[in-house]
Amino acid sequence: MVLCERRRLLQEQYHFLCICQACSLEQEEGPEGGGGGAATGAGPDTHLQCGKCKGPLKQCSVDGAGWCVCVRSSCGHRVSRSELDLRLQEVRVQLEQAVDLLETDRPDQSVRLLQRAVSQAGVFLKETHSLQGQLADAMARAYSTMGEWQGAASQLERSVVAISSQYGEDSIELGRQLFKLAQLHFNG
Repeated sequence: MVLCERRRLLQEQYHFLCICQACSLEQEEGPEGGGGGAATGAGPDTHLQCGKCKGPLKQCSVDGAGWCVCVRSSCGHRVSRSELDLRLQEVRVQLEQAVDLLETDRPDQSVRLLQRAVSQAGVFLKETHSLQGQLADAMARAYSTMGEWQGAASQLERSVVAISSQYGEDSIELGRQLFKLAQLHFNG
């Protein structure tokens, strides 16, 4: 598998961004080495958004370096793929820390950390990105731990958007989220 596909699958299945030596070397080689980004002219990534205008980003390669460029001609903002990967990793670390706080019965601290992560992710990730769904799901869990059923339900509704986009309208994953949402409404 090429690097971007391998990393995407590891993120979706195991919730981490691989930065092992092999992946890092392959990323440095760029698309010619079968790694880093998509080829020039690749279509827009429907889950990434421009930090300036919120338009979709398109992955491309410039002089062997991976970039994401806003598809809106009026904007043209670009950001390096490595910077986006770093931002994603920071948000994932915050998510992991927040889940750890939840597991040690500190939901209020978890909510604060998750709110910060959601704010950071909202700059470059659309609501349909799987990480947005994971953040919303963790936030719903924290709110439900505190007995704030309405807050939990609204967060779980955000998660449903990402799950639906990722797995489809007829998926078992979406069914599970909707079942959790029904339980929250019942408890509320």
